Amino acid sequence: MDKINILILEDNDSDLDLVMYELKKLKTGKDKIICKNKNEYIKALEEYLPDIVLSDYNLPDINGEEALELLREKSSDIPFILVSATIGEEKAVNLMRTGANDFIMKDKLKKLIPTIEREIREYENRKKAGIDHAELLKLTTAVNQSPSIIVMTDIEGKVEYVNPRFTEVTGYMLDEIKDKNPKILKSGEMTNEEYSELWNTITSGRIWKGEFLNKKKNGELYWEGAAVGPVFDEKKRITNFLKLSQDITDKKQLVKELLKEKEALTASNKELEQFAYIASHDLQEPLRIISSFAQLLDIKHSHRLNDDAKEYISYIVTGAKRMQNLIKGLLEYSRINSKVKPRTFCNLSEPLKYALFNLNLIISETRPKIIINELPEVIVEPDQITHVFQNLIGNAIKFKKEDEKCIIEIGSEKNISKNEWIVYVKDNGIGIEERDFDKAFVIFKRLAAAAKKPGDGIGLALCKRIIEKLGGKIWVESEGAGKGSVFKFTLPVSKGDI
Repeated sequence: MDKINILILEDNDSDLDLVMYELKKLKTGKDKIICKNKNEYIKALEEYLPDIVLSDYNLPDINGEEALELLREKSSDIPFILVSATIGEEKAVNLMRTGANDFIMKDKLKKLIPTIEREIREYENRKKAGIDHAELLKLTTAVNQSPSIIVMTDIEGKVEYVNPRFTEVTGYMLDEIKDKNPKILKSGEMTNEEYSELWNTITSGRIWKGEFLNKKKNGELYWEGAAVGPVFDEKKRITNFLKLSQDITDKKQLVKELLKEKEALTASNKELEQFAYIASHDLQEPLRIISSFAQLLDIKHSHRLNDDAKEYISYIVTGAKRMQNLIKGLLEYSRINSKVKPRTFCNLSEPLKYALFNLNLIISETRPKIIINELPEVIVEPDQITHVFQNLIGNAIKFKKEDEKCIIEIGSEKNISKNEWIVYVKDNGIGIEERDFDKAFVIFKRLAAAAKKPGDGIGLALCKRIIEKLGGKIWVESEGAGKGSVFKFTLPVSKGDI
């Protein structure tokens, strides 16, 4: 451009002299229009369309926002540079968000000429290329208002541009970091090898993705999740590097807290499991002694005991045996996660076969009709799945209707969306009320309908623990009392079966 038309909005003569002094350094010709109030500025925009506007922020009857708004009513593309000593960083960022091209402090006017030359060059290039100014403004506004941190550097890694979000997060204005390396943000917590990997990746034309632990202007540390990549020209040569990132400090802190809570819970669970194991193991011997000596007392001295004494001994023996069963169940429950057995790829019909074998006596006595549909091949601990099938089928037989033949159906279906198998054991028994669905899986919790049946309230709790250990979940469905139940559990689809 042979000559630049510059419109200056400034009411302070001393500051105006400083700006005029710097403008003498422009290598191109220039015409200057100086406005000292709102009316002069409006009149100048009507009669004289400038190539660039230099505006103070605070004047008696107009401020920077109003000056920018009046310019944009005339043109969406003419560069607007704010030159001020009083505006704060927050206002400067907001003004750039709404379309200002740059911001220069009056005590750093040596940056004025390079900034004008850059903005005029870009303005001229846009005009030559015939770019739609309105669309360009939309793009600029989108970048300025982006919630992502955007940084562009040259091929040597020196900063050319940062958007307002960068300033919001780091506290650095563009003129403070321009022409500097982003290493100004380095916290010292990351290794040189990590930075070398990034540089080697982007200089080879590829995109690097990762996280930075950086330092703000005020010394505060923050985390960034970033993608850094090269910008190519029409000849596929790298001209710049672009970084898009998000402030993930809160997310990292949340993850850290969750991991800490998980570790605490894991430690607590291990302690509880160890306590349950030791307590249940050590209680078995005194209970065995109580039961044994109560029976010896009955055998050796029954002729000396009256009917009440014999009844009391019977209560002692029955109670001791029930307590032994409860402790045995608690011991088994506490050892589910501590048992280390290899998982194998098997068809669930195999552990089902062993479950039916173990239930042979009760099946022979009650003669239920058992329907077995196709079952999947999955990676499981077969012995534990045998226990699950044995418990669910045993319960179906135990809680059958007195006046109706017991029918049990076992099968599976694939849930493709969740990449899992759903295995079900369906019966036509006494059913479960909806309010009791969750209670059924609580250890030692016996439902009202099961009160008259033998059991300790451990079986379903063990099933739940086993299935969850295998990465699945278990639940029950029923339409209510007398309408049967369907127990379902999920298992992950094996890779070879996707």
